[in-house]
Amino acid sequence: MGHAIVLSMVALIVLSIRNRDHIVNESGYGREHFSQATAVVLMTGLQYVFYTGSLGFPGTMSMVLGITGALSALWMINVLE
Repeated sequence: MGHAIVLSMVALIVLSIRNRDHIVNESGYGREHFSQATAVVLMTGLQYVFYTGSLGFPGTMSMVLGITGALSALWMINVLE
């Protein structure tokens, strides 16, 4: 079952990359929204790895801290900009 999930995620990513222009142009969201979403996901992932690997925090708490930190940084960037 796990392989089917991974395979479907890879297929969804490939389909999204192939149709990225259509998704960006027709979804109502601009490139800025997608770049911000990508930045939040990237910052969350980096913080998760740091908290679990370097500091030894549990996985759930690391995810909560990563999401909170990423959204807080995004909020500060948008407000101060």
